[in-house]
Amino acid sequence: MLAEGKINHWKTSGYAEIDFEGAAPTANELESNSFNPRARQLWGQVQFNNGISIAGGQTWSLLTTYRKGIDLRQEMIPMTIDLQYVAGYNWARQWSVRVTKNFHKNMWAALAVENPETSLNVTNPPTGVFGFNTSTNATSPASALTLSNTPGANGVSTDLAPDLWPVFVDPGQFEQVLVSTPAIASIKEKQRLYESYRASAVDMEAATVARIAQAHNLPFQAIKAISDDASFELQELARFATQDGQFREAAFAAYSVAQPHLWSKLFRLAGNSQLAIQSLTAELESQLDWYRQRV
Repeated sequence: MLAEGKINHWKTSGYAEIDFEGAAPTANELESNSFNPRARQLWGQVQFNNGISIAGGQTWSLLTTYRKGIDLRQEMIPMTIDLQYVAGYNWARQWSVRVTKNFHKNMWAALAVENPETSLNVTNPPTGVFGFNTSTNATSPASALTLSNTPGANGVSTDLAPDLWPVFVDPGQFEQVLVSTPAIASIKEKQRLYESYRASAVDMEAATVARIAQAHNLPFQAIKAISDDASFELQELARFATQDGQFREAAFAAYSVAQPHLWSKLFRLAGNSQLAIQSLTAELESQLDWYRQRV
């Protein structure tokens, strides 16, 4: 459940997510709160106009991988409830307080005080630190705090102090070189533009729009999703492009029907175009969300 609102010009949000996958008789807090009902996430957050946000509660740890930046609810999470069975995936959900700074969508820094737990089953653990055998911090089969020598008790660590995480920086998406050309670029031309300008992408219209924006003293930003990569070439496309940058789709479709040798490339282009649309839509939604938070 997500609740959002505004206090003055600050954006506030609260989020609650629970399930019943916990095992109360043997529950612990080693990776997450496992007591039924299990609080997967339970946090509140305030986001200020200067890019600083403060959040507290049960959240995904900074150890977790994020899809973009270090925003809550932007974690890259495998599509399964029991994440401990996903090999190679590092994660934790635990109580924490974090401060995050968003540097104009390109870089994030975060500092968190978190509350991880540790369990160690050894013959002679340090006294009063680890839950097994020596620590009074343990839970009984009824999930009540008890002595670790209680039959069936499940030991967890005795935290002498919360863990303080160092600053984490995500470089995000920095500017890249986009080159505009008057015609559809071939593989050879793409290679030349890369060697000459270190071009990350090539299009036919961005430079014209940028000039118009500059002439009217307007900010300009180009967001591109690539459907034909550097190794893709379909020379026949150039024949159906007009001088004003339009593409004669109907004429090209009629031509392609009688050209079976082009079909495999056309299917590949269609599939890549669909993926490009999905990526572009996701990026635009992310950009709009960022601006809405500051309106």
